Amino acid sequence: MSHLDDKLNIVIMYEEGEPPAFDLEDIISEISEDTVGRSTPYPENHVVDYKEELGIETFPVIMVFNDKELLFKGYNPEEIIHFF
Repeated sequence: MSHLDDKLNIVIMYEEGEPPAFDLEDIISEISEDTVGRSTPYPENHVVDYKEELGIETFPVIMVFNDKELLFKGYNPEEIIHFF
C-alpha cells in the first residue's frame, strides 16, 4: 500500500539474488503520474506470504498500489506504462 494519500506506489519485487533486468527509475520517468516506488527482494518466510496473498505468478513482478489496495500487477515495464 502507498503510505502517501495522494501518490501511487510502484513496487518491484524480485527473487533474492536475481534483480530485475529493468530499472524502477526508467519506469517512473515514462509515467506522467505522481508516483513513488521501491525495488525489493521477495521476503521468504515472512508473516504474510505476498506471493500467495497477491497472486504473484512469477518474479520479477511490478505492482501499483494506492493507499487502500493493489491497483495493477504486471510482469514487464511495458504493461505498467500502458496501465498509466
